[in-house]
Amino acid sequence: MRVLAVWALLFAALHATASGDDATEFMLSDLEAGLQNLEAEAGGIEEAPRELVDRLERIREEATYLRVKMRKHVETGRSGTGVSDDEVRTLTEEIASLRRELRQLDPDRASGTSALPEGTEVSVRLMDTLTTETAQVGDRFVASLVEPATRLGALVLPAGARFHGVVELVDRAEGGTDRKARLVLAFERVEVDGRSLPLEATVIDASGDLETGIGDEKEKVGIAAGLGTILGAVVGGKKGAVVGAVLGGAGAILATEGAEVLLEHGAILRIRLDREVRIESEDL
Repeated sequence: MRVLAVWALLFAALHATASGDDATEFMLSDLEAGLQNLEAEAGGIEEAPRELVDRLERIREEATYLRVKMRKHVETGRSGTGVSDDEVRTLTEEIASLRRELRQLDPDRASGTSALPEGTEVSVRLMDTLTTETAQVGDRFVASLVEPATRLGALVLPAGARFHGVVELVDRAEGGTDRKARLVLAFERVEVDGRSLPLEATVIDASGDLETGIGDEKEKVGIAAGLGTILGAVVGGKKGAVVGAVLGGAGAILATEGAEVLLEHGAILRIRLDREVRIESEDL
């Protein structure tokens, strides 16, 4: 009964704030990353106090509630996400608090070095729009890690970690029907909680919201499988096959003849680490 009473109070407090400003996609992205990291860290703990287990379950229930609420909002055809920034912020803070307490249960995680070996593949979500129509060599862009990167059951890179990259090569179609546009991207560093770590990575697949076309005529090359458990409610949980053309080692993303490459904000890229990434525990 005590657990139910506490959950009822938390539930009521969250819903009382629903009149706040609409939560942004970036807030929801951070929330989704926090949920994934919490699940990854909780999975590595064999035993935890009942109180922490109950809190984890309440967080899962509230995340499910927000997802259903957003889904119903989208189905009405209204704009926005359908949840308030106060609701999302409250749940995000609760997740961060529980993650800190879970880490304290395992002192061994407080020291040491972990690593992702060369050849590791991860998926990142573009936070910028890139197109061969306007991109210039040297342009900078940022992407966020879609899912936590783990090794031997331990969290190495948390979901939401920022991957910083640069445009290395741009070939434009420029309206020529016999020309193939080409875009080459490289990743140089990853940022984790304000700390910057060196990184070398190459794009090996483009599987999300990659469009090509001339004028109003566009061809879907790939469709994002939804922006995670939470964001999927907003974008409709779209799914699609990986169809984009990518040239292996060069990491070149090609468009059909005469079309420009368009990687929209939210596009999912699969990248491969070209060298080991070592992370001190304090980086997390």
